[in-house]
Amino acid sequence: MTTTLRAAITQLQVHALASGAQEAPVDPPEGNAGFPFSVCYPGSGTIKSETYNVRRDLASVVLDYHINRQNLPTDVEAVESFLEAFPDLLINDPTLGGAVDTIRFDEGISYQFGEMEYAGVPTVGLRFTIPVKLRRTT
Repeated sequence: MTTTLRAAITQLQVHALASGAQEAPVDPPEGNAGFPFSVCYPGSGTIKSETYNVRRDLASVVLDYHINRQNLPTDVEAVESFLEAFPDLLINDPTLGGAVDTIRFDEGISYQFGEMEYAGVPTVGLRFTIPVKLRRTT
């Protein structure tokens, strides 16, 4: 089975939409059209050769969930709702629909809440770092 970061990003954005994002494009846009939205992109990783013609990537994918900063109590409530829903979808889809070998739950999915910014617009939200294992032939 060949897995790719792009396919992982696509499936993570599907889960972001199901968790409350209004927009979740596969390619990060220059700006946003509607709040709340998520952007997803490759983070860091390590590429190893398992055998001839087979590589294994241990990668982290970053997903940022942005809410328009208007009313902090309401904004925090919306962030908490996403935080409850999104990880549950990942736990129930450990291969991201076959896009990765597995989410590396032994490493843990980390998240951080706080002030954020996107395209010069102040937001509040979450940054998830999702470790995955991918295997592909070269």
